[in-house]
Amino acid sequence: MSKMTFQKSIMMSIKDLFHDNTVISISGKAGTGKTSLSLYLIGNFFTSSIPYGGSCVWIQASEPFSKKRLGSLFREDSEKL
Repeated sequence: MSKMTFQKSIMMSIKDLFHDNTVISISGKAGTGKTSLSLYLIGNFFTSSIPYGGSCVWIQASEPFSKKRLGSLFREDSEKL
């Protein structure tokens, strides 16, 4: 399996978890990209055309996390924020 196929497979699995209203916890050592991964997932899945019903996102980061940064992900569809 190629790296690109593997990445697509992982993303589809995560997408299915979001669709099923599953709680997804991302943990790891400082500086490993947890916040970046979270923002990437939110940007991809919650701004897509696929409805996520009553989905809710909670982000708790140890570094200061501005609402403006999160809001920038939802510029086109602010009612999802």
